[in-house]
Amino acid sequence: MSYPRIVGPEALSQFYAIFDEVWAQLVADGVAASFNTGEVRTRLANKVLAFSIPSRWSDIQIKQLLVRAIRNEMARKNRMGPRVLRAC
Repeated sequence: MSYPRIVGPEALSQFYAIFDEVWAQLVADGVAASFNTGEVRTRLANKVLAFSIPSRWSDIQIKQLLVRAIRNEMARKNRMGPRVLRAC
């Protein structure tokens, strides 16, 4: 991604689209159902920006990484307790 794309309206619409698609998949899979929705959405939004801005990955790769990352965090939270997400 080039910097003009990052700060422009096109990039924002891409971020929204990626976020919405990944969130819908997480909800459909039941990953986000048993957790604080605001916390999961915040983590997802942070990861969308972290994965999108400095990378040359395609949108599909970013979506796959996001779903995997959030699923892993939620599974770890189930095993370890609520303090894990704060430590990440």
